[in-house]
Amino acid sequence: MSTHTINGSESPRFETDETFKIAIELFFQPMIQLFCPHLYPLIDWNQPYEFLDKELQQIHPQHQTKRRLVDKLVKVYLLNGSQQWILVHTEIQAQHKGDFAQRMFEYFYRLMDRYRRPVYSMAILADTSRQWRPAAYDYAFHETQMHFEFLCVKLLDFENQMEALEQSQNPFAMVVLAYLKKLATRDDLRLRVSERLNLVRKLVKQGYNVEEAVSLFRLLEFMLDLPPQLELEFDQQLKELKQDMPETTLLSRFERQAMERGRQEGRQEGRQEGLLLHARESLLEVLRAKFGKTPRSLETQIHRMEDPDQLRYWLRRAVLANSLKEFSEEFKQS
Repeated sequence: MSTHTINGSESPRFETDETFKIAIELFFQPMIQLFCPHLYPLIDWNQPYEFLDKELQQIHPQHQTKRRLVDKLVKVYLLNGSQQWILVHTEIQAQHKGDFAQRMFEYFYRLMDRYRRPVYSMAILADTSRQWRPAAYDYAFHETQMHFEFLCVKLLDFENQMEALEQSQNPFAMVVLAYLKKLATRDDLRLRVSERLNLVRKLVKQGYNVEEAVSLFRLLEFMLDLPPQLELEFDQQLKELKQDMPETTLLSRFERQAMERGRQEGRQEGRQEGLLLHARESLLEVLRAKFGKTPRSLETQIHRMEDPDQLRYWLRRAVLANSLKEFSEEFKQS
């Protein structure tokens, strides 16, 4: 996990590809609608789709010891009356990799060999190079030749569609917008405070349901991450936002979360302890927002945790958990 620095303080941040992985798990259908307009109407969205990430890891065993957090494999059903299902393989890539197209092909043929089902391959490129656009893999040895193409979604291309993203009610458009704002504020983290606040303002106005809005609010925190002192500044501005906008239950929830985090962080002495407390409170905030009251025993265990990386891991798991029981069982087994 990397950090950024401002005025001598450092703040751990989520990598862009990790954040997109969480976003895809939370908003898979809106993601397909935004990125794959030709595929979207072919899928029977009344049928439950299934994430097969563990199976994806098994077909590429040489990568088991490496960080393989950014591949997504989803089983979906088609609207053709035959109950046929296909696989959607998505790779989120935030760094230039020379063998990326070959890796996409390797996944494709391994999936085809294992499942004998149609495979839809898509790459989401979250890098900063406008020239790097791998969308095909070619192989040729004398008369033996092959050409493999896959969908390549270059996030930088959405810079020309900022107005459409801002007006869209698709929650994944908000994720892409946050990514573009992240790039635009790389060298000005104080500007990032106001940009994140502007996105929260849009989030409140768009009319998302509470679950979608809370998830997006947390994704904005992941994507547009800030050092601790600027998090406090953001929290204060979030509190003041209510003066400019109508009273809403959703905004009140965001404000309560921010105020509690600000009060707790403000009491801390020492940067490390402040980061630990922020991570603990963020995890508890997500659990309470999604599932209501949490068991005292679970809260006690979380308050005793001393590893910021582990706390952030469990924060991601909390965002993705379908129930408090599911989260608690996984947490106990760790």
